[in-house]
Amino acid sequence: MSIEEIYRVANALAAEGKTPSVALIKSRLSHKVSMPTLIGVLQRWKQDPTQTPVASSLPPEPTPLPPEFVARLQPLQEEIMRLRVEVAELRQQLARLQQHD
Repeated sequence: MSIEEIYRVANALAAEGKTPSVALIKSRLSHKVSMPTLIGVLQRWKQDPTQTPVASSLPPEPTPLPPEFVARLQPLQEEIMRLRVEVAELRQQLARLQQHD
């Protein structure tokens, strides 16, 4: 697991006088790590940089969605965005009508 590497990178950055951040750590990792995992490990590191990381206490890496699910989600996401725009327009119209009353 990459927890040990995240700790190693965070400690190296701190030794260089830099404040470890998600972006800095991510740029120095040898492989991809999910953002929730990286953020969780960094938060733990900030609480106690000297602790030994325990892999089993971290949330598992998220499983990517199958491509057919992603394809099905796209039209739904577009519909949600269209409805959000429509709701915003309706709110504006309602506000204008209330101003005229």
